[in-house]
Amino acid sequence: VERRRGAILAAAGALMDRREPALLLRLARLIVLAGAGTPAQLHACKLLFKLSKLEANDGDFRAAGTLSLLLATTRRARGRAPLALDAALYAAGALKNVSADGANQRALAKESVVAALAPLLRPSSWADAGAATSGDGDDGVAALPPRAVQLLVLTTATLRNVAVSGAVPQFVASGAVGALCELLGAAAWHRELSLNVSRVLAKLSLSDAALAQIDAAAHTDAIVRALREHDTHLPVLIRLSFVLANLAAASEPHQRAVARKAGTHLLRLLDAHVDAAAARA
Repeated sequence: VERRRGAILAAAGALMDRREPALLLRLARLIVLAGAGTPAQLHACKLLFKLSKLEANDGDFRAAGTLSLLLATTRRARGRAPLALDAALYAAGALKNVSADGANQRALAKESVVAALAPLLRPSSWADAGAATSGDGDDGVAALPPRAVQLLVLTTATLRNVAVSGAVPQFVASGAVGALCELLGAAAWHRELSLNVSRVLAKLSLSDAALAQIDAAAHTDAIVRALREHDTHLPVLIRLSFVLANLAAASEPHQRAVARKAGTHLLRLLDAHVDAAAARA
């Protein structure tokens, strides 16, 4: 088996200087499958990431059957050796890029993309990669290797892309809604991660089923924490305020919970931004 795998990797590697994207995608796919955990796999994932930067290649990724491969490589990142984590990082970057395409979003939905990526969202699941395991809070994400945090950034960007293409039932069924709220609380200090999570939650809050899983009592604290961390960063503030508004409109108990936990801070934010706008006028 090892001899055959070596022969496959050598034959595919010898063709990697070709320029045709469709051919390179198929060669890279073959190398990733045959070279798991090897430098050859990492090189192939780097090539896939490079090819994913061109929108013209989006359809080729789908035609070559590469989407499911990127998904599988990304989800195997937890608790793996540094080489596998690096490969997963490039695969996640490629997945984020190609998931901006509508047809690829629908194809990924058929691959149960949300259920596949949801386990990555919980910092406690990264224990073997160096995360703290003592519970919730900053430590769970802050103790992760920087590459793992970057992988979370890319993964949440992918989830934001697929959230607009009919994948909401997957978020509900997989527990990803609650996991995103927990991640927001654990990484409220991280601007890019907070922005990505807030973008996903804003989309999901338009769904009654998803909104029902954003527990006002348990998750409003995480949202307020992120609001405080990014009180001058409008992209985060707008989206999280949108989530809170939808949550408050959903039911009277939720309205009371949002008012109790977030009302004072929201009023402070409103005053601060009104004063800032008046000063600019």
